[in-house]
Amino acid sequence: MYLPDGKGPFPTVIVRTPYHRVGLQGTARRFTTRGYAFVAQDCRGKYDSDGVFTPLVHEAADGQATIDWVANQKWCNGRIGLWGRSYLGIVQIPAASGGHEALRCMAPSVAPGSFFRDWLRYDGCFALGNAIRWSLTHATCRNQPPLNHFTWDELNCLPNPDAIADRVGFDTPVLSQWASHDHYDEYWEQIDQCLMHEQIKVPGFHVGGWFDHLTRGQFDAYQNIRFQPTVGQSTGATNFSGLLTNVHCLTVPMCFTIEVQNSHRL
Repeated sequence: MYLPDGKGPFPTVIVRTPYHRVGLQGTARRFTTRGYAFVAQDCRGKYDSDGVFTPLVHEAADGQATIDWVANQKWCNGRIGLWGRSYLGIVQIPAASGGHEALRCMAPSVAPGSFFRDWLRYDGCFALGNAIRWSLTHATCRNQPPLNHFTWDELNCLPNPDAIADRVGFDTPVLSQWASHDHYDEYWEQIDQCLMHEQIKVPGFHVGGWFDHLTRGQFDAYQNIRFQPTVGQSTGATNFSGLLTNVHCLTVPMCFTIEVQNSHRL
């Protein structure tokens, strides 16, 4: 938790990550110098957080609990925003779907709507690069495991998750789970963010990059959230797409320095 200079309380930005919160110190400074408190949290089961990390499964409950906890801290003025790209953007939709009164806006970048359709299976084709590389790097251990004793091309040629686990020398439960759910079923439905879009009632700044593999899902999310048939009016969503990749998308905290919607500014 990082606080700006001054007496407070402050509007607060929350970022939840599976990539270790200590890597967000530079981002925290960008926000605190603009007068925002900044909270960085390791996702469940990653680094200093308790539990077991299962991608996306606990992000709704954990994200909503985090918003509620922050809203009740004396240094928070009760106005909260969410920010982040890739997985840090993915966790925002489940958190926002709870409709907490303190949440005023969000800024997801390069975040897919349907994890099954937009990330694991591009138009039906199993995405080996995403499934193997990401799950082994970020979803097998609390900390990042050793990855320098094999090549990714080598793993791509192995026949199944058990063979991959034998080669790398550690268990790969998430990869095995994804492979066992080869079709869209209840497992994917429970974490399908497209089904959560109608519950989003706060404005958002949605960012995608023309050179990023998740932009299609990000743009679909923007369209679904901006005009909801159940609401009948705009939620105040804004979209920005540029010549960006997943790594370089939204390197500065733009969403809180532009006016997304006057009544929802932090």
